[in-house]
Amino acid sequence: MTETSRLEPQSNPRLSPPAWYFLKAMTKFTFSAELRLRNTDIPPTDHVIPKEFCGVCVATSPDPVCDTYVIERLKALGVSHVRVDYSYDSPGQHSSRLLGTLLNEGFKVMLHLVQPLPEAMQMRDRAVQQRWQKFVANTLDTWGHEVEIIEVGSTINRRRWAGYCLKGFIACWQTAFVEAHKRGLRISGPNISDFEPLYTIALLDLLKDLGQVPQFYTDNLFVERVTQPEVYDHRIFGAMLAPLVRYNLVRKARQLEKIASKRGVEGMICSYVSWTLPRIKRFLPEATTKQADYLTRYLVLAAASGAFKRVYWGALVSCREGLIDEVRDCASIEEIVTYYSAINGNNTGYQIRPAFHALQTFQKLIPGSTYHGSLSRANGLEVHEFTNDEYRTHVVWSMNGLVADFSDIYPDELLPLATWLSRDGDALDEVPSMATESPIYLRWPIAQEVTVRANPALIPGISICTSVDGRYYHYRDDTWHGIVLAANRQDADKLFAELHPERIEARERHASLRNSRNSIWTVQDPRDAAASLVIKQPVKLSWNKKLIEPFKPSKAHRSWNGACELLRRGIPSPQPVAYFERTTGTDLLHNWYICELEKSKLSARHFFEEYASGATAAFGVSMTKFLQQLCVFILDMHRRGVFFRDLSGGNVLVRKGEGETVSFTLIDTARAHFYSEPLPLRKRLSDLSRLLYKLHWDGRMQFLHQYFADIGKKPGIVHKLPFVVYEIKTGWKRSRRKKKAVPSTT
Repeated sequence: MTETSRLEPQSNPRLSPPAWYFLKAMTKFTFSAELRLRNTDIPPTDHVIPKEFCGVCVATSPDPVCDTYVIERLKALGVSHVRVDYSYDSPGQHSSRLLGTLLNEGFKVMLHLVQPLPEAMQMRDRAVQQRWQKFVANTLDTWGHEVEIIEVGSTINRRRWAGYCLKGFIACWQTAFVEAHKRGLRISGPNISDFEPLYTIALLDLLKDLGQVPQFYTDNLFVERVTQPEVYDHRIFGAMLAPLVRYNLVRKARQLEKIASKRGVEGMICSYVSWTLPRIKRFLPEATTKQADYLTRYLVLAAASGAFKRVYWGALVSCREGLIDEVRDCASIEEIVTYYSAINGNNTGYQIRPAFHALQTFQKLIPGSTYHGSLSRANGLEVHEFTNDEYRTHVVWSMNGLVADFSDIYPDELLPLATWLSRDGDALDEVPSMATESPIYLRWPIAQEVTVRANPALIPGISICTSVDGRYYHYRDDTWHGIVLAANRQDADKLFAELHPERIEARERHASLRNSRNSIWTVQDPRDAAASLVIKQPVKLSWNKKLIEPFKPSKAHRSWNGACELLRRGIPSPQPVAYFERTTGTDLLHNWYICELEKSKLSARHFFEEYASGATAAFGVSMTKFLQQLCVFILDMHRRGVFFRDLSGGNVLVRKGEGETVSFTLIDTARAHFYSEPLPLRKRLSDLSRLLYKLHWDGRMQFLHQYFADIGKKPGIVHKLPFVVYEIKTGWKRSRRKKKAVPSTT
């Protein structure tokens, strides 16, 4: 076969059937060393990050004023590389207008040719192929020699998004490749979505046999389904094997780049990556803040991997995943990862999100620098070093909810010598005490020698919530250690001095709230004479608790973690202020948890007891209204992966609003467990049987039917069984206590 005939599109090329390529790919994956690389989850050292590393996917609206807005925002970002989607409806329309404006302004454009979904689904039809060939030829004649890169393919391994079967995409690719070759242009693709090495191997092998390998391999290397960019992906070999096979973002990128380079591809581009806000909001309410955290963490790891020539964030403007919110309802929005065709409105009311500033800061500090490696091997703590002619830059963060003391990472004398910048590029007004899930940039002059302590690590077992007002401070001495949340270092020092374990019991007690297994009392807030704090200390343990408690974190530690994690997930709980425990020994009683006072005196138990006595309303709220609002609250908690485990009515505080509205706050958080997915029904029923114990059976069944209706189920006899079992168990315990309390008459 001659070179010319090899390039011509053929409806039946003389190749093995596509299934054969996938069989060979599976064999390579299983038996060859192609994907078995040692330490590929660790970034390689001493490579230069391309100056053109960052790009952004852009679109505009029919209103020309949006073109100017997009250009201004791109210049503010400092990004000169953009990706534009272009389809059959683009010539002469707003996409074509924006493309011309971008080129006139000197931007480097990746032009992504998108076939409409109905056409892609019929691509094996000759007439459809001819329409595609005409579109490609006309587009390349118009724009081909002005743009930087042509991309063909659009999430081709997601047929419901893109419409292609494998043979249909091959026909699409062959046509585009031939048209580009005629004009001396080279194209990139095939735009595979996520990490699918079998698909990548099979498709690139097929294209190689056709003699039509792309210049750049493009992949939308998402990790949002595992949420955090650093985690080992449990979807590949399961949750149990994930820590063993160690497929994180770095390993995925390096292995895809190796697969592509072995088949003659010049490099790899991530042509679209994002975190959609609805996905984040399923568990974390501060979605825009977390999007910015994830953007920085992804870009740092992607740059560190050395596998990408460029990463395009998608999209600049979008209500669901954009750096800028176009402020509209996104309930029925299409998958713009496949075709980002337009934005809404004329930029009136558009809102810049934190992710915009996060990308802006990364773009200023990292591209063009040299990566020198990961300086931490601790699971959950990331420390990455970059240098340029002027600065030595470290990017430091922990995984979600975890923390590390900067004094455990760096020698103390180095910390004040650094310039500290937030994720969004703001200079920090004081040296922070702890590294959190929000990345921080530390910059020293290039001549400054910087060392990291041996084996830097997280503070064991501590959770925090970065979405609250204030900063966290770690205090420790030979006897005590703990965490304090305060507005600044001065307030933190005051809290530590006044609430130190050696002084805490001597402070004047305003009120005693409980004194049984735990002693709970209030004291004056050292920062505000008009405010009170609640202090909780365990005072006695049953014999079985004495056996198991030494193997668990202290009760104060667990209370702190539970409250912080509830707040991270958007579930109200009194604001934690501090906790203290001994650094050594197994003293189970000398630990203190301190939080703000929740002023409400009402709990769900008070409402249940009123309804159980026959009242149709309690404290101005009807039973129906109360149970409806409580059901919404508990459903939200369970959907966010919270298994409270001590959900008695007394631990659900109630605050009255206007009319019959109420809101809820959870206390006594030490037993809560947290999961990265919604709770299974068994755990939900365990919580509900405890919660509704003081309510009469009619009320329980009313609540249960509403709860089940909201999750699309109907309660049966088996679902009522946990309520019966809990009532029997609790009644038996109460009867035993009464017998012990009755004095003997003999």
